[in-house]
Amino acid sequence: MSNPTTMMAVVPPVTPATNNRVLRRLLVREQAAINDASVPAAVQNDNGDEARYSDKSGTYTKGVTQASVGIVDAAAYDTFRKALDSGSHADFNAIEVGGGPRKSNGPQGGFAFNLDCLDNAQFAAPAAPAVASEDYAVEFIEMYWASLLRDVPFRPFDPKRYEDEYQKRLLLELVEAKAEGKTVRATAARKPAAVVDLMQALQKSLAAAEKKPQRDVAAKAASKRAPAKRHKTAA
Repeated sequence: MSNPTTMMAVVPPVTPATNNRVLRRLLVREQAAINDASVPAAVQNDNGDEARYSDKSGTYTKGVTQASVGIVDAAAYDTFRKALDSGSHADFNAIEVGGGPRKSNGPQGGFAFNLDCLDNAQFAAPAAPAVASEDYAVEFIEMYWASLLRDVPFRPFDPKRYEDEYQKRLLLELVEAKAEGKTVRATAARKPAAVVDLMQALQKSLAAAEKKPQRDVAAKAASKRAPAKRHKTAA
């Protein structure tokens, strides 16, 4: 392949400016493509999990037929890998998917070419955190937090079930200081913060919002029924 930097297109001069627009458009697009081609492809690194785990438990295989919970079927994985390597539409249709006759959603999008800017292969994508890494552990904890926020109702939350560890630790420090003969000064006890019932507040807000349109309608109706005031004029 020729060096892209040597393949310079020359846009012919035009007089008037409306002449040769089709040819000029072709040359401008050709020059832009040549400029983009001068940027080398980026080096893409994976996290090593595919080679690290023979059962592919560290590889994203959602939708592909599974042998057990979290473990992909080996033969189905081969069809998945073959499609990724070839990029063939037929190979993607041959991927063994689980859960009935469903299809993958746009699996070949990554093979499309960008015609108006650099290609996606020219941008380096950082590898996902490895399964055995601390970064992945942190992400996993965050997912558990999200699951708790989604699944655990907050309405039956009872603050009395939870102890104030700060107060207990502070009391222990005061006792130890007193035993050592240190001067202990009393401090004002903290008042417990008021616990807001979010559900009650939401219901109150919704009720207020529903009453407002009714008040507005009633006010407009009353203004229509009220007789117009007449101004007295001097005789």
